[in-house]
Amino acid sequence: MKRCLILIAVSLIPWISYAGEGTHDMKNVVIYKEAGRFGGWPANHGIWIWDNEILVGFSRGWYKNLGKSHHIDREKPEEHLLARSLDGGETWAIEDPSANGYLIPEGSSLHGVKPDWLQIKEWTDCLGRD
Repeated sequence: MKRCLILIAVSLIPWISYAGEGTHDMKNVVIYKEAGRFGGWPANHGIWIWDNEILVGFSRGWYKNLGKSHHIDREKPEEHLLARSLDGGETWAIEDPSANGYLIPEGSSLHGVKPDWLQIKEWTDCLGRD
């Protein structure tokens, strides 16, 4: 038993020393915050990094207190937006790709309803579609 505990302790040394590396360079920044709105699910939409450029997809909806559930009003429109940083995450700009007909939320990917103003364009340039 003593030998097993020593083995566990020795095996944790690399993890403990690794966990402390690089943490001094980290800081938290707010990418999106708007009163009365919900923003979330960046892991569902994707995160991409190229050198100092970072692109994060997320959902924006209207805030509604739903207790233990996600606080998005499912009876109001939800949008899929992008946040882009060109300086390694120091500053961010929010982009709405639906204005150009891209990333339009519909069907099961939607937690709310489709915005009335949003026109879904027919796919004409997607390889593999008839």
